[in-house]
Amino acid sequence: MTPEEFWFEIPKDIRKKGEEIQSKKGIIKLKRGKNHIKAAVRGTHYPYYQVEILLDGDDIRGWGCNCPYDGEICKHVAAVIKEVFLADKPETPKRKRKTKTDVALEILEKLPPEELREFVKDLVEEKPEIKDKLIARFSHYADLGTGSLEAKYDKLFQNLLQSHMSLGVLDYKATMEFGEEILEVISSAKELVK
Repeated sequence: MTPEEFWFEIPKDIRKKGEEIQSKKGIIKLKRGKNHIKAAVRGTHYPYYQVEILLDGDDIRGWGCNCPYDGEICKHVAAVIKEVFLADKPETPKRKRKTKTDVALEILEKLPPEELREFVKDLVEEKPEIKDKLIARFSHYADLGTGSLEAKYDKLFQNLLQSHMSLGVLDYKATMEFGEEILEVISSAKELVK
C-alpha cells in the first residue's frame, strides 16, 4: 500500500504520537535501502527501539518494531513513516468510506413508499423474524379478528411466543428476542391507547 494509505490505516492517536516523536527529532538513526528502511527511534522504556519497514518500490509491504506495544502499528513505526514519506505534508483526513448502514439509510431516504412496501412484504414472507418484529412494532394497526382489545393483545402475545419456541421451550436467545418484541408491543399499545 502507498505510504499515504498506510498512514491512514494507523489509528489517529498513534499517528499523533508518531508525529510528536518525529517533530521532536526522536529518530536517532535512519537508513533507507532499496527494499527497506531501518531506523532507531527513541523509546519510553529503552534508549531506542529498532524499526524496519519493508518496501516494494515506494509501497509499504511490511513493518516491524521491537517495542512492547501490543497493537498492530506502533508510534515508532508511525514516526518513521512520517519522517520518510510525509514530513512536508500536513495531515489531511482520508475520505471516509460509506458503511453498508450508511448506504442502506441513503437508499431508504430516496426509495418511493410503494417500492419500500413491496420490499417489506417480500421480507415478511421470507424471514419469520422480520414478520415478528413488524407485528410487535406496529400491532396497533392489526385487526386480529377478536372482539376486545384485551383479546387482541392476548392473541398477539401467544403468536409471538409461539414463533420463538423451539421444541416447546424458549432458549436464552429466543427469550431475549421475545422480551424485546414484547417491549415493542407495549410501545405500540401505548400508541393505540392515544
